[in-house]
Amino acid sequence: MATNTDILNYTWYARFISATYFSALVIIFSFTPFVVQGQKVDSLKALLEKGLARDRRQILFELAYYYTDIDNHVAMSYVNEATYRSEIAGDSLMIVKCGRLKALLYRRFDDMDSSLYVSQKILPIAERNKFDAEIQKILNGLAIVQTFKSSYDEALASYLRIL
Repeated sequence: MATNTDILNYTWYARFISATYFSALVIIFSFTPFVVQGQKVDSLKALLEKGLARDRRQILFELAYYYTDIDNHVAMSYVNEATYRSEIAGDSLMIVKCGRLKALLYRRFDDMDSSLYVSQKILPIAERNKFDAEIQKILNGLAIVQTFKSSYDEALASYLRIL
């Protein structure tokens, strides 16, 4: 027959084992996205070396977007290259997307004037081509910058244009 001490030891042992398995699963699954993201970056860099001109613009943008959460300076170098190639090709959508990402990076660098300039430069392109989703994102970024610059009336106008 089991004594109270045996039951307590078994309960403690069962909790320890389940906590250990749970901890191991958390560790394994928390590192999985980093491995997958690392593989994605490696794949994008490999494609960049042998990609076509149109593909290179998209690949550069994807790399810039990825590095936005990791290293903003690296992201800015990729987005500058993508912007340059998009302007040469006349790819309006990619110009707008790169400009929007560039404006975001300027905000992260606390360079609100540059962010405002880039946003105001790409907004007419997005409006002319009716890139509605991009227009909303640009206006949101503009409103954030205008709020930081204490231009509350302009920020409100930008927010209202989103609606």
